[in-house]
Amino acid sequence: MIGWIYTILNPSLRNNFSHNTLILFANNGLTALLAFSLTVLIARGLGDAALGRYAAIMAWVLPLSLLTEFGIGTLITRNVARQRDEAQHYLSMTHPLRWMIGGGVIVAVWIFAPLLSDDAQIIAGLRIGIFLALIDALFASYTAVFRAWEMMWPILILNTGYLALQVVGAVVVVLMDGSVVGLLAVIVAADGVQLAATWGLWKKINLTPQPPLQRGEGERQAQDINMGNLLKQAWPFMVAGVLATLQLRMVILILQGQVGNEAVGWYAAANRVVEAGRMLPNAAFGALFPMLVALVDNPPKMRRVFRQAALFLVVYGVGVGGMAFIAGRPFVRFVFGEHFEQAGAALVILAWAILPGGLRGLITLRLYAYHREWWVNAITGVALIIQLIVGVWLIGEYGLTGAAWTIVLAEIVLAGLLFGTAWRSGDTMLRGH
Repeated sequence: MIGWIYTILNPSLRNNFSHNTLILFANNGLTALLAFSLTVLIARGLGDAALGRYAAIMAWVLPLSLLTEFGIGTLITRNVARQRDEAQHYLSMTHPLRWMIGGGVIVAVWIFAPLLSDDAQIIAGLRIGIFLALIDALFASYTAVFRAWEMMWPILILNTGYLALQVVGAVVVVLMDGSVVGLLAVIVAADGVQLAATWGLWKKINLTPQPPLQRGEGERQAQDINMGNLLKQAWPFMVAGVLATLQLRMVILILQGQVGNEAVGWYAAANRVVEAGRMLPNAAFGALFPMLVALVDNPPKMRRVFRQAALFLVVYGVGVGGMAFIAGRPFVRFVFGEHFEQAGAALVILAWAILPGGLRGLITLRLYAYHREWWVNAITGVALIIQLIVGVWLIGEYGLTGAAWTIVLAEIVLAGLLFGTAWRSGDTMLRGH
């Protein structure tokens, strides 16, 4: 399938795209396997309620991590892809911002954590897990440069090493009859090791001269961008990241409030399988984004790549959904145990979110390439309000399966709104003129 994707590209770009996609596919596959193993360890070793607490903690940590990241990583990838020799300049500007924003988020969570939950373990886990926000934001700056340089192998090494440390640490926590709080401490420690390794690798890679700078006519020099301008440009990406994460994590918070930690654990198990199913599209997206930026000035080629990629995502989404319908229930029962029977029913529904979610991700990348971030944010905000209203009703009426249907419907609505408004506006990247 990857080979079919890259045949749509310009011959001069095929080798790089295929190579980078394969590396990111390996990265996503290995990290999905390790993350899945971590979920199984928590479920079998600590129980469904512990898995539910872990999912609830991460439902807060991930949006706050995106707030700390502030969309700067996506901005770095887009800008450095066109100005490769400015990578160090962007990193020097972003590091102080990371510490300032991340430090503020950490202090705020330590103060207000008791207002976010009445569960003592969730509160303690939040206060430890929130350090992931700062560490991940610093890490994201380096990986953004690697992506812009179309150098994907460091991402593979760093991510797989990090998750392997997580799994080993989780085994120790389970064997010592530990808790979710101990598990979060292990994860934060592994994240710190990953950041240190990233810094060391960057120091070595940065000594190698990069390809000469290629600027379009009238393009801004990176040195002219100060911190204020950087935040202004990155702001839409931060909002987009938080909205997208809330779209996926909101149901966990609703589910916990209306049903309980056990149901959240069942949902987390089903969702982990679905996240593994997203690894191939996500790998293609990671390699495709810097390339789309380079094709902005070639609309015919952009349209051709877009349409072929959309066809691939439809075929892939239908295939994964069909596999889940046939084998989802027995797979979950075999891997997670009899206590997770209801997770199988949720998986059969939730897997169908991959199809509209892939299309939504594809058009989002295209809109980002054309600097239409606020358009995406406005539509995502509308879809989020719809999801909140529908989610409260469906989860209240149907519990776990209602949560799964909420995600599927939200992805359909968001993809439909993005495609529909782009088409009606006469967007040249969708239409042939």
